[in-house]
Amino acid sequence: PRSRPELAVALLGAHSLGRTHLNASGYDGAWDNTVNRIDTLYYKDILKLDWTQQEMKNTKGDVKLQWNGSFSGFNSGTMMLHADLCLRKVLSPIKKNGTSACPFIKNCQDQPETIKYVELFAENITAWEENFKEAYTKMITTGYTKSQLYIPV
Repeated sequence: PRSRPELAVALLGAHSLGRTHLNASGYDGAWDNTVNRIDTLYYKDILKLDWTQQEMKNTKGDVKLQWNGSFSGFNSGTMMLHADLCLRKVLSPIKKNGTSACPFIKNCQDQPETIKYVELFAENITAWEENFKEAYTKMITTGYTKSQLYIPV
């Protein structure tokens, strides 16, 4: 059966916690400015910020691409990956060097299958929580029988 895109969109909302580190992952920054709180700012930022691709180079010389957010021309201090922004916009084709054929998010076409869930979760934390719970449960239980799953004592 076909997957449910709202569950994938909900699961990526976990990016609202924590941040990336250049020398660990090749990316640098937080997905939103509330890194210690579970909220829906991640989805709001996907929708409201302007996003531009930038090359990131770590101390080993590895190059990765991330999207940096800005608002009214000011750097928001936040970043996103292709996996995050493809929930809002069509980023393909991705070129051989990893850049999107659409390097400025405002010029990209809307992603019809998932943008509606980004919009829903941005405005309705309960809808996000319910979908996240279902997605997370599927993620950690798929491939196991009930007898293999237990609550530790």
